[in-house]
Amino acid sequence: MSYIDKVKISACLALSALGAFGMSQTMTVPGYKVEEVAFGAALTTGFTFVAPNNVLMLEKETGRILRFENGVFKGVVLDVSVASLGEEGLLGIALDPNFSTNGFAYIYYSYALVDDGPFEENRVVRCRYLANQTMVEDQILMTWPKDPNQNESFIHHGGILRFGPDGKLYVALGDMGRGRDNNPRIEQNTGSAAAAGAGGIYRINTDGSIPADNPFISHADPKIKALWVYGVRNCYGMGFDPATGRLWFTDNGPEVYDEVNIGVKGGNYGWLRICGPDARDAEYNDNDFVSYDANQLIYLAGATYQDPPFSMLTPAGITSIVVPKTLKLNSPERDGVLFGDSVYGRLFRLPLNAARDAVLYTPDTQDKVADGDLESDPFLIGNSFGAMTDLQVGPDGYLYVNTFYMAKLFRIRPLHEDCGATTLTVDWGNVLGGGLSSIEFSDDSRLEIAQATVPSNQIPPVRIVLDVPVPGTSTSNLGIGLEARASSASLQQRVELFDNQLSQFVTVDTRQASVADSIVTLNNIPNPARYINAAKVVKMRISYRATAPVFSLPWKVGIDQAIVRFLNP
Repeated sequence: MSYIDKVKISACLALSALGAFGMSQTMTVPGYKVEEVAFGAALTTGFTFVAPNNVLMLEKETGRILRFENGVFKGVVLDVSVASLGEEGLLGIALDPNFSTNGFAYIYYSYALVDDGPFEENRVVRCRYLANQTMVEDQILMTWPKDPNQNESFIHHGGILRFGPDGKLYVALGDMGRGRDNNPRIEQNTGSAAAAGAGGIYRINTDGSIPADNPFISHADPKIKALWVYGVRNCYGMGFDPATGRLWFTDNGPEVYDEVNIGVKGGNYGWLRICGPDARDAEYNDNDFVSYDANQLIYLAGATYQDPPFSMLTPAGITSIVVPKTLKLNSPERDGVLFGDSVYGRLFRLPLNAARDAVLYTPDTQDKVADGDLESDPFLIGNSFGAMTDLQVGPDGYLYVNTFYMAKLFRIRPLHEDCGATTLTVDWGNVLGGGLSSIEFSDDSRLEIAQATVPSNQIPPVRIVLDVPVPGTSTSNLGIGLEARASSASLQQRVELFDNQLSQFVTVDTRQASVADSIVTLNNIPNPARYINAAKVVKMRISYRATAPVFSLPWKVGIDQAIVRFLNP
């Protein structure tokens, strides 16, 4: 273990101990509150939701998967034998995209014959989640066994599992201490002949087979065939952007340069020769204090060097990462990449451009590096979370944070919460494109509707009804948000809410439509409780009718966003 890794662990222990004794978890940006969701486990590395309010948490040292329902411990779901020295242990879990029908869950752990026994191999196992809410191992899909011909370190074992939008399982594995110059290997860019079998992100099918479109499928060595990217030192975080499908991942540096990377098919990320941006010519113990250039790396056929879009010069043990696209985060936070560190318990946000493929840098980080706290602080959004080991958006859309030493799961909720509809009914009009998902975010994805032919001028030619669930018990404040445009300004736009006391829709906003995007924001609508029915649902109706002759027929409307906003107590 390097000196810097020892420092990181010591700092994590100290800070997490402080957190356990009362340091409050805080968001440094306004508009949020942090709630404790589950606690009572020990040294937790990850979590997943098998149902709303029903979460599984992984214990690194014991190999146990614990289930919590509504924050209450319900039992041990599975217990596997793990090697637990250093960064070995039970390290990752992911649910099958079809979990609701097949019950498959996938776990990653460092296998030992008995708990705390010597390391035998890292393995990914497909499990089956049973009706009695226990889990059984079903099939070993892939293994990374100990190798007597290579160095076997108890650090850099990775373990994060994520499913991509392609339905493939992505597995992060650090270098396990392999591939140094005294035993050169491909994945560490130290030799072109032999494979280390570690140091990359792997991509496999749900049955353990290797996809035919993997970048190195033609390579003779099966350890290389399964690779998606390589040149990775110590990855403890992966996340796919639900808006673009792009993979983001973190990588810990040695004495210098923690990285946030975009996972490009066939990418070579430089380790162990390069850490941080190539232009920085970083020199450190693992590359014998020699500055290398990207043209000096080992390239598999079709591989390309990838510079990190963001680095931190002083390592802080960057771990978890998520790219959220959820109404349950405010616009600045949901339009960026969020990541946490394991040393200081900080949560950061990297803002993204409109295409979500590039970071929007501050003037001091145009070189893609935060050289110290003064340059990283503008990206800071949260503090005192301890050693974060997992960040995910839950099935309810909220952001969840897992902490290692405190072994707690936190939920981050916005104070003013935007809620999208769960059902859409088109009373009048011909749908030209889009649907429910098109009216959740203000992102130029629209529900397009053309006028309908109607028998009476009393009926609007376009009218839709939305059912919007109320979050929790939030009834103290209610508002609406609508962004729309029309093909003619000779249209009246009306927004109504269903009044459960009067048993009819009542108008809350009426105005002329606009041919450009027009935003309606109403807050503090009086008597909010009367619009919330017994099923905790608000019904919103949006309609359009012509108030003057429209010469270009049929006229059309495009709704970009239609949401109801609540104030969390």
